[in-house]
Amino acid sequence: MKLFKRLRRQSFTLVELLVVITIIGILASFALPALTGAITKAQLIQSVSNIQQVQAAAQQAALDSIQTGSSATTWPADMTSPGDSAGYLTKLLNAGYLKSGDLRILAATGVTALTGTAITTIAEANTPFHFGNVSDTDEGSAYFVFTKNWKWSSGVDATKKPCGAKGFVICHKAGDAQSYQTNQATATDGSIGTVPANGTDL
Repeated sequence: MKLFKRLRRQSFTLVELLVVITIIGILASFALPALTGAITKAQLIQSVSNIQQVQAAAQQAALDSIQTGSSATTWPADMTSPGDSAGYLTKLLNAGYLKSGDLRILAATGVTALTGTAITTIAEANTPFHFGNVSDTDEGSAYFVFTKNWKWSSGVDATKKPCGAKGFVICHKAGDAQSYQTNQATATDGSIGTVPANGTDL
């Protein structure tokens, strides 16, 4: 009997268990926003890195076109028919400026990048980026590559991948890229870049 009483005193009561569970719940509610914010920041940083690699491939194509005089693969506005964003990426791929193994840079939240070694076509569903229709004469600050959830004419579309309402990424023609907060989406003072001279995107 004494042993039973001793065991009862050492065990938790239902009230004590509920208090512990409540405390754990409160701590988790504090940690969750911080964790979500960290994940979002990591996704935006990854998009910045990926978008810069796409810009580097496009810039190399443009530099080569100056040397060769060919307009087959260069800045979009200087091409005869750049197509849409996926079409432009496909031209970079088939011209050798992007390799099949490089296409992991098109992976992003909600967008599945193509994998394989003999890819010849990129579909619009397989790219998280849009392109500004820049030309060789546009300034370096012109919007060149940006996440699909943003457009300079309408701001952020929270329903679009890869970033939704969490933010957006822009890479300018000169190659500098940055992530921005949603409240910066409609800035018209040049602080996040400038619209290409022809005012269009792919």
